[in-house]
Amino acid sequence: MGDAAFLDLIASTLFLKAAFEKSIEAIKSKIRGHQIIIEQLERRLSDAEEMEDKEDAEMEQVAVRPLMEDVKKAIEALNKVLIKFNRNFEEHK
Repeated sequence: MGDAAFLDLIASTLFLKAAFEKSIEAIKSKIRGHQIIIEQLERRLSDAEEMEDKEDAEMEQVAVRPLMEDVKKAIEALNKVLIKFNRNFEEHK
């Protein structure tokens, strides 16, 4: 392998490593964003429990619960992707 080919290989490897790391950070950022949404939804549920109008409280809970489940499922899916990315990254070091 010539010097130019070797340098190309090193550059490609560094580029792939940077791309992997950027992807991992993007996934972690998405997870953090979803965790913030969960906190907001939990506050809405807590506020609903303190509402005087029980019908309004029930409507708020009915609206929030499916949203919370969707966000939790998204976090689970992102965690699975993160695990796969980390595994692939470690295998190709």
